[in-house]
Amino acid sequence: EANETEWESAFRKSVATQVTSLLEGARPTKVTFLAKSLGTVVLASLEVTSQMTAQVQAIWVTPIFGQGSVRAGAVAHGWRSLLIAGGADPLHVPNHHAAVREALAADSLVLPNADHSLEVPGDVLATVDGLRALAQAVLAFARP
Repeated sequence: EANETEWESAFRKSVATQVTSLLEGARPTKVTFLAKSLGTVVLASLEVTSQMTAQVQAIWVTPIFGQGSVRAGAVAHGWRSLLIAGGADPLHVPNHHAAVREALAADSLVLPNADHSLEVPGDVLATVDGLRALAQAVLAFARP
């Protein structure tokens, strides 16, 4: 990736190597990836083949869709997806989120006033309500 630091590149490659090794060894029929924040950068760059697993789906939590490579990778994978973001997250770019959602026909949850940690600063009950909505969305996604 063009703008990656050395640390980010090493991290992305290390995780990709481990995931590839696990998939090649286990050869599961279905895989659900769940990635948050920096993990979405890695997930977007993974090379998963049909020889590794028959079906892949992904849950993208606070995805870094502000990076073109993450958006492009998510769309290129074409996986059934759930996108979760905080409406007040400075890394959440609504039009990029919408573009990925539309390209993938993905399920989507944007938690109002939630930050990158999916917390609503100063409002514990709103944070708990958001986490409940997140749990419900994940459960609904996991049981299509």
